[in-house]
Amino acid sequence: MKLLRFSKKERKKPLILYKGIEDLPIWNWMRLHETSDLTYLIKDGECDDLALLGDLWLDIYQEYIDEFGLNENFRKYIDKQRALGLKIAELIATGNSFKKTEAEIIKRDIDMLFDEKESQKFDEVVWGLRKFVGFDFDPKEKTVKEYYGLVEYMKKTLKNGQKDNQ
Repeated sequence: MKLLRFSKKERKKPLILYKGIEDLPIWNWMRLHETSDLTYLIKDGECDDLALLGDLWLDIYQEYIDEFGLNENFRKYIDKQRALGLKIAELIATGNSFKKTEAEIIKRDIDMLFDEKESQKFDEVVWGLRKFVGFDFDPKEKTVKEYYGLVEYMKKTLKNGQKDNQ
């Protein structure tokens, strides 16, 4: 007995990408930061073009910086990196071995900025934010812009509340 084989035409889904912080869910944003997996920028379909996804990621991240600026930890990181570069330049210029020790101390400071034990987990921030705003939300539906808008609102409110209590 022969089996009939039916060939299905492969229908490729149209590629739909998130366009920016106004439609990218915060959950995808955080997963992308944790894993560096650019496929979190895909809303539907498949994409093997890493250059396209990389360019999109740079555009979305620039949009985030334009809207919310650089956070304090990133500023500290930049300052420490600059200090490390200066110490290494001083070491090369002077040959003073103490500059190497100073550079190693700065490098440890940089490493401590990103110590996972010290950093606050995304889920903890979401729970705190939910409690603060008084309503539940799904991180897979809340956009980057909405999420960080709420975070900024919470920071300002708490800062103003602390000033009023002093």
